[in-house]
Amino acid sequence: MISICLNLLNKNADKNQFSFELRSVFITARNSKFAIRKISDMETTFQHVITLTEKRSTRISLWKRFIAWTEEQEENRFLWSAIAILGHGCFFTIMTLFAVIFSGNHFIFWPIAAAAMGMPLVANLAAMPTKITIPLLFLSLLIDLGIIISCIAIGFDFNSIYR
Repeated sequence: MISICLNLLNKNADKNQFSFELRSVFITARNSKFAIRKISDMETTFQHVITLTEKRSTRISLWKRFIAWTEEQEENRFLWSAIAILGHGCFFTIMTLFAVIFSGNHFIFWPIAAAAMGMPLVANLAAMPTKITIPLLFLSLLIDLGIIISCIAIGFDFNSIYR
């Protein structure tokens, strides 16, 4: 490319007429040659040293700590079964069903409440480890709490009990 530009400039040098295009091509070619030479000079001047360090996070996530705690609760397995069956079944499920009945007895809440009660019950009857039963118990309590909040948002209508 540079030789083509020089040949064109030599032909036009006799006429002392340089077109704008030829000058721009020549300047671009000259600058790129200068830049290539400069880059190669700089590469020999500088030594590139790259050091890679890997930082390991020593923080344990909240979920992993919770699962580790549930594994430690294996010796209290019967206590957690009693809490799941008696506490959840006899208190939280009853409170949830009262909230459903007092808010208008919407059918959609009944199967959700029954499934929330069935999760820890089935897990305990299947003799699953506490690593599974405790999170299921807390999940079912959250579902019951969501149903109760939904029923409060709908509003309690005590006359709907007798319909």
